[in-house]
Amino acid sequence: MRVLYFGEDTILSERIEGLVKKQGFLYSVLESYDEIYTSAFDVLILDEHMPCLFNAAFIKKICANGFIHSPVIVITEKENFEIKKLCFELGIRAYLKKTEVDFRRLARYLETFKKERANFEILKKMKIAVLDDSVFSLSLMRNFFSSHEIVQVDYYQDAAEFLKRKNEHKYQLFLIDLVMPEYDGEEIITHLRKKNPEAIILLITAYNNGSAISHCLSIGADDFILKPLEVKLFMARINSCINHYRLNKEILRNEERLFELASKDFLTKAYNRTYFFNIYKQKLAEIYRDKQALSFVLLDIDYFKNINDRYGHLKGDYVLKELVRILKKIIRENDLLCRWGGEEFVILLSNTSLKEAEALAKRMQLSIQQHTFEEIGSCVTASFGITQKKENDANDTIEAIFKRLDNSLYLAKLTGRNRVVCDESLQVDYEGVLRPIDWGAFFKSGYTDIDEEHHELVSKINEMINGLSAGAPKDRMLRLAAELIRKHVRHFRHEEYLLQKLHYKKYSEQKAFHKSFLQRLLRCYKSLQDQETITMADVQYFMEGTLVQHIVKNDFKFFFLLKNKK
Repeated sequence: MRVLYFGEDTILSERIEGLVKKQGFLYSVLESYDEIYTSAFDVLILDEHMPCLFNAAFIKKICANGFIHSPVIVITEKENFEIKKLCFELGIRAYLKKTEVDFRRLARYLETFKKERANFEILKKMKIAVLDDSVFSLSLMRNFFSSHEIVQVDYYQDAAEFLKRKNEHKYQLFLIDLVMPEYDGEEIITHLRKKNPEAIILLITAYNNGSAISHCLSIGADDFILKPLEVKLFMARINSCINHYRLNKEILRNEERLFELASKDFLTKAYNRTYFFNIYKQKLAEIYRDKQALSFVLLDIDYFKNINDRYGHLKGDYVLKELVRILKKIIRENDLLCRWGGEEFVILLSNTSLKEAEALAKRMQLSIQQHTFEEIGSCVTASFGITQKKENDANDTIEAIFKRLDNSLYLAKLTGRNRVVCDESLQVDYEGVLRPIDWGAFFKSGYTDIDEEHHELVSKINEMINGLSAGAPKDRMLRLAAELIRKHVRHFRHEEYLLQKLHYKKYSEQKAFHKSFLQRLLRCYKSLQDQETITMADVQYFMEGTLVQHIVKNDFKFFFLLKNKK
């Protein structure tokens, strides 16, 4: 914005120049009022002492069309009421005393003019609809807008034709006549507010009917103006409406920013835990009402610490953001992706069966594995755990769901990583490769003796897996199976003694499980004796029973009793 000063007071000029430049505007001093006609400016500050002020034709020309042409501020030597009245009649925007110029007030004026100019630029970019049955009124509007280079305007003499086109969302500003045949302004406003609640609606009427105008304002019109149109007042009303429009837009943007801060992870822009739980509650109501399946995917980047250590934390952040971008390409719009913490993410899949969720997770796994990350390559992988909300099961709480997800994810990690485990179900082979179990913190109870015994069981399972992979003879595999059963017997005796001593409430249930589980293993062993060879499915049975049925689904229940015990 450029500000011009026309006066002979150099001290005042310097003070005004300092204020103008502080606000980021350009500043110039005119030598004669003839320069006003040849100089481009946005605000003119006149010293009353200059003789041109008393030339009414000159002032009127300068102030011709309100803020479309440049506003004028007068600074006077001494306050003269008659001159003040004349100034305002001619269109002067402000009248300030020179001896005690309120520079804060002047700064507010300049800021206001800047906003008005910005509003006019917004008006030029807006799509505008004018609805008026009067050919004369439409012609006036057309001339007004075209003379000020406002070109994105559609004119409708027939309101019914406008409604028939169903393009209400196309416009940001509506100018509507109150009284029209077939449909009146009230009906149009009611319709528009349902279809386009954020638009500006300005009511134009030749009838100064307070009740009708008040009603239209109450149902959604932003303002009104009477015919015949007075340009400065018309622009002032539009300016006021655009101010409100901008304010509402800013409020919406702030609400969106607050929502994002409250619901999204700052780094990856995936949703956060708080938002996940809110949506989960909504989804519960939906699945009960519509009988829909609700599935969950929990994934974790493999060896993420190594990425941070080798490439730096900024590269680690990049991998997290890139991973979210990959996942968003695969999931549907109504699926929910959340950062659960660190390098762990959870996905809520609406109306998705467990089989569909598993297929989707495998697509994600493959996409991550095949993706080339800048400066890292295609060495990033992720492990996945999947489960589904159990239908009509009140005990299947969110805690139970995440327990299954956690267990499934850890089992994926412990059986080689870069794989998908569904509902705590293990496989000996993964894409034709036999993988031993990695013993780790996941299996540990904190009680040394129990942990050592569990480690022995896992080690024996790994011997069976390695024996199968190496093509060990049947008698060798049978000996390994028998040793595994004997270790279970010794372990169960010790475990039952310990749980009874600790007064475990589910001691009887645990003892009954031990008996049933041993019977199943013995039946399987006898079956193996009658077979020609030991197969992958046989080893799978022993592994699944030992790791999942025994340790994960049963022993994990009492681990809380064993913490910090030796």
